[in-house]
Amino acid sequence: MKTDNKYLLLIPKSIKIQMIIMISVFVCLQIAVTVVIFNGIVGKYLEDSHKKRTIGLAKTIARMPLVIEALESGETSETLQKTLIDMQEAIGARFIVVARKDGVRLAHPVKDRIGKQFVGGDQYLAVEKGETYTSTAVGTLGPSLRGFSPVKNKDGEILGFVAVGYLETSVMKVIRSAQKEPAAYFFIMLFVGLVAASMIANYVKKLTLGLEPKEIASLHREREIILNSVREGIIAVDISGRIRFANKEAGRLLNITSDIRDAHIDSILPQAYISQRMKDRSEALDEEIFAAGHMMLFNIVTVIINERPEGAVASFRRKDEMDYMNSELRQVKACSELLRVQSHEYSNKLHTISGLLQLEEYDEAKNLILSESEGYHRLVEFTDTRINCPMIAGVILGKYNRAGELKCGFHVDYDGGWQTAPAHPEHIVTVLGNLIDNAIDAAKGNKSVKPIVSVSVYENETNFLINVEDSGSGLPEEMDIFQKGVSTKSDSRGIGLYNVSMALKALSGTIKSSDSKRLGGTLFSVIIPKINRGQE
Repeated sequence: MKTDNKYLLLIPKSIKIQMIIMISVFVCLQIAVTVVIFNGIVGKYLEDSHKKRTIGLAKTIARMPLVIEALESGETSETLQKTLIDMQEAIGARFIVVARKDGVRLAHPVKDRIGKQFVGGDQYLAVEKGETYTSTAVGTLGPSLRGFSPVKNKDGEILGFVAVGYLETSVMKVIRSAQKEPAAYFFIMLFVGLVAASMIANYVKKLTLGLEPKEIASLHREREIILNSVREGIIAVDISGRIRFANKEAGRLLNITSDIRDAHIDSILPQAYISQRMKDRSEALDEEIFAAGHMMLFNIVTVIINERPEGAVASFRRKDEMDYMNSELRQVKACSELLRVQSHEYSNKLHTISGLLQLEEYDEAKNLILSESEGYHRLVEFTDTRINCPMIAGVILGKYNRAGELKCGFHVDYDGGWQTAPAHPEHIVTVLGNLIDNAIDAAKGNKSVKPIVSVSVYENETNFLINVEDSGSGLPEEMDIFQKGVSTKSDSRGIGLYNVSMALKALSGTIKSSDSKRLGGTLFSVIIPKINRGQE
């Protein structure tokens, strides 16, 4: 293990140096293989070429009349010797030998060897069979490549042979010289390979933003850990709409257990219109979208690089989880507000009772005490015994005190009630609270009559029923008051009734508005299934 670690320390950490080394080694291996193959091919080619040239020269000399005449006479001559020596120097051969059929030389570059026996023993195929060929043998001048050709007279009778020879050392010298000529080109190829390796390494380094492989791997692991630890669903898509990343929370919120990478976003979240948002380069900030049976808050951002959209990132969370926290805060705020209102209201009542007692109006003081005690205690008893949900009871009590502070009548139908606890009280709190608030505002806005709000809650075997009516001026015709931003009040943002519609969507409930025949304003009728059809 220590030895392995020692070798690992020798590996460069920079991806640029690693790539230069790897590409350089590859180029060197490629050049080495090319050199071996080239040398083999060139050597073979030159050797074959030399053999053909030697045979050609031997055949040419064998047909010379001067050579034929010398062999017919069996005697050499100065003319023959001089002619062959001149030819030998002209063609660069080591020797040209003319010999009789019995092997006695008639011509040789060394005069002392004329008339002596041809050495090598490889002339018999030319003498006996009349073949033209090459061979390698050791002669008086050393190892040589020889070309043989028989010499024939007009009748085709073999008179002797001609041998043209090149020493092997000179042949190999020619081959080596030819093989060395491309060496400069090989070094140029090596230099080009090194330059190309450096350029490729720089390009890869640029693509990785200057990060090394270990740094990239570390960033990838950190990204996975961080994104999967976030309690918010995150989905990243490319420009084609294919999902490139989705954290675990996204799968939990969307009730998906399988891997959704490479799936098209429109098949997973068609309600979010992410593909269309990428084309339009639009964004969504805390937009409420109903998905997977729940109301979600979405933030969708288009990723733009070099003025071109390259993808989008969507983060989302369940709205009811946030609503739960908001409801807890609202309850605390409602309790605080309730105590404040009660303190203020009872302070006024005590002052009034004190004044009546000082005026000795004992009957009036008694009636006021009984009236106040009976109304509030009856409402508390109703919410305690007929409403089986503390959150709903708290909303009704809080709005009762709010209406009293604003000098608005608040009537409750004590014949109703909910003995069944709702499964999602946080959504019902949103519905009931916003409807009562709007009713109080509408009633206070109509100065022609006394402001009154009436609330009734009922239930049957399958549904919860809510009726909220007011003495206001009614709703304008042809106005979709449940759209976000639409309001009948100049200082309102149009959020209340929009939140009501979103909460009812999550509950699979319905709402209908009509004119209130009893109070003269608007009547909102709500039906909420006891079993949410979206989650069956």
